[in-house]
Amino acid sequence: MTEQLSMFGPSVPAEMDHLSPRQKAESLLDENVEARNDDRLLMLLWWIQFDGLAQNFYWALRDLLEGEKSDDELEVMADALLERFRDWFRRTATHPETVRRRRAEIQSNRQKEGALRGSASTTAYRRARDGAGPPRK
Repeated sequence: MTEQLSMFGPSVPAEMDHLSPRQKAESLLDENVEARNDDRLLMLLWWIQFDGLAQNFYWALRDLLEGEKSDDELEVMADALLERFRDWFRRTATHPETVRRRRAEIQSNRQKEGALRGSASTTAYRRARDGAGPPRK
């Protein structure tokens, strides 16, 4: 199997590298029935499968504990950290869509002014997209 290395070290299976976001979501929803009713689980699975979340825990520990632990010990520790993060994210973290919607509400393009707006380029982009419907490809 051919693999591509990211800048952080985790490998991404080549057959997954070319998938569109829709294909990635379909793949995860097909393989994980529980994720069909749980956006947070879907996000976690996406980050693990396609964005290398699990490997990032490993590489962070490897950097922090350089030379102190074996690769096998680091893997066990990274798995434990991933489980703790997974539990926290699913039970405690504010849903990312809630955060995004509150930001959008505060920075609404329909307001003429505001100190909490994004940069001029981001505001112009959002204003152009406001009410435009789903993103086009």
